Formats: sequence, structure tokens, C-alpha cells
Amino acid sequence: MDTFPSSSANGFEKSFASSVSTGSVLSFRHLSYQVKAKQHKYSHGDPPTSASALLVDDVSLDIRAGELLAIMGPSGAGKTTLLNLMSFRKQAMQGGSVSIREEHFTHQLLIIRQVSLNGNTLNKNDMQELSMFVEQEDTLIGVLTVRETVQLSLELFDPCLPKKEVHARVGRVLSAMGLSSCADQRVGTPISTGISGGQKRRLTAACAMVTLPRILFLDEVTSGLDSTSAREVMIAIRNLAVAESIIVLVTIHQPSYEVLSQFTDVLLLAEGRTCFHGKVTEMEGFFERWGHPVAKFASPAEHAMNCLNDDFSPTKTKTTASSMREFYLSHNSRRSTLELPKFGVVNREPHFHSGQVDIILRRSLVLTRRSVKNYSRNLLAYGVRAGMYAG
Repeated sequence: MDTFPSSSANGFEKSFASSVSTGSVLSFRHLSYQVKAKQHKYSHGDPPTSASALLVDDVSLDIRAGELLAIMGPSGAGKTTLLNLMSFRKQAMQGGSVSIREEHFTHQLLIIRQVSLNGNTLNKNDMQELSMFVEQEDTLIGVLTVRETVQLSLELFDPCLPKKEVHARVGRVLSAMGLSSCADQRVGTPISTGISGGQKRRLTAACAMVTLPRILFLDEVTSGLDSTSAREVMIAIRNLAVAESIIVLVTIHQPSYEVLSQFTDVLLLAEGRTCFHGKVTEMEGFFERWGHPVAKFASPAEHAMNCLNDDFSPTKTKTTASSMREFYLSHNSRRSTLELPKFGVVNREPHFHSGQVDIILRRSLVLTRRSVKNYSRNLLAYGVRAGMYAG
């Protein structure tokens, strides 16, 4: 094999809970996503025909607990689509399909043997139990403090958790995410100042990480941040991921060298295809052997984007991205050295158990408490609205 030189899930089934420990391996095999696009014919009254567009094409990878994967590529490369496939958030579009090898499904994303954890096949419900997904946009309640925001997120996730454990975990996550200094400061609204943009990004990530998910998906977590804020956000995420053995998968646009160094692995995509998958420290060696070395003092991420983006070179007979992919595949640089998982059957208990009603009631109380705080601290806004309704 050629290698490139270096320059607790709440309520989850016991069979999975026992396997999701330090050293867990999350495996994705042959992920593909295809949509149909209509092509209209205007001559001789011909009916419109349809053509398929492959947004993600046969992507496979493994990632261990405590590792951080950066999914990079130019605009339209399929980064967010791939992340949605991995997290089972992507639903088949109208006229679209999701496929793996010879198996083909037109209505659902769930594909047998698509995703596995330590040899156990995962479905959509399993992934929801094990993972958290952080959206690109922050959706925070501005009148709540940083501490209240994280605490309410944890209480909604596990309303049966003892108060002592809630406070301890919230404090630990706030410290790891660098938010202790502003823990009692309000998030901020359009008419009142609050925390900074970088702190909001860290807070959004903290709300997901406080639940201690085994898998964390982050979509453009550094989008809109300056280089310093982006670095601090990724340092905080990496520290907590390593401490809690969390598997982290991130889509990111052209990170700086300091931000890239916070990741352990990188996946380069172009037109939905894998052009490189390996350790971050292997990137420079890969480009050197390919014959496109990274310039001195240049960022490997910026160099990769220059090689992958062929939008402004339409006259090339063979695109740089295609050449990179062929070189990568021919040298078999990232065939996983991990033993291929044996797909097993998971014994699942009924989803609704005797304590389900109690959990629903507890979560309703948490939501009510959150709403009361929001209303009481927004008297002006809600008072005006009440006056309008009263006539």
C-alpha cells in the first residue's frame, strides 16, 4: 500500500451504548446522491426529457473518536450534500434518488450498510440518538444568557439529568469553549448589545456539545468569522472533541493554516468526488508527489482550492481536479488500514417505554420555563404585540 509522506447516548440501546466508547470508528461506504433535472426541447413539439445530476459520487471514509474531519472543496462540490447524507438529514428530492452500489431507493435516504459504527449498521433513528447537527446560521434567543442557553439545551436533551450533573457539565463545556468569561452575559438582540459573532458561533457549538454526542456534524462553522475568531472556535471544538472522544465532521471553506492544523483529517471534494482523503499532515507530501507542490509560505488549503476549482479554466482538455483524483486513486493513498466492519444486526428495544410520558412532560416544563423567560425579558416587544391584538 502506498502512503504519502508527512510533511453517553440517553435512552439508546445497550448494544450501541457499549460500542460507542473511546476508539469507536464511524464508517461511510459508497455514499452517492443523484437528482433529476428536466431538459426542455422546444423544436417540433418534442416533450421534455430528463437528465441526472450526480451531486455526491461514491464517497467512502472512516473516522475515529476524537478525530476531526475537514470536508473541503470549491462551491458546488457537494460538501453540504455529503454532510446531510452522512447525518441522514438529506431526504430524496422530488424526482431524485439516493443510491449505493446496485441498490437503489427513490423515496428514502435510508440505505442498508450505508453507515456503520463499530460494525453496527446505523439507520436514521440511530443517527439521531448518537449525533448533533450544527447549522450554518445561529438561531439563539437573544434575551437569554450564555449559561442559560447551554443549560436549557442540555435539559431539553435529557430532562431527567440531575441538577448537579447539569451544572457541572455546563460549566465544563463553557470552560472548554472559552465562554466562561461571558457566561452571565445575554446573547444580544437587534436592539441590545450582547456577545460577539465568534462567541455566538462557539455558543451554538456548545449547545450541541454539552449533550456529549458521539458524532458532531458542523456545517460551515467558521462562516462569516474573521481568522482569529475562526481559529478560536476550532480550537475550542477540538479541545472538547478530544476530551470527550467525539467524532467531528465539518464542512469548511478555505481555512487558514492555523485553522486547518486543528483538524486531524481532510477530505477534498470536486464535483462530488473524492480527490484526496488523508491526514492533514499528508497534504503537502501528496501535492509534491503529484507534481503540484505547495509553494513556500503558502497554505495547503489555499493551494488545494486553486487545484480543485476549474470554473475559470474551461479550455483545459483535462481538468486539474480530475488529474488529482486519478493520481489519488492510482496510488491508493487512503485505503483504510482499519478492518472493514462486519455489518451486524442490532437488537432494538421498543422506542416508547414506560418513562416516555414522563420525559415528554419534563421537556414541556423546560420549554414553558424558556418561553416565560423570553416573554418576561421582552416586555416591550410582546407588550406592543398584545396591544395590537387587543385593538
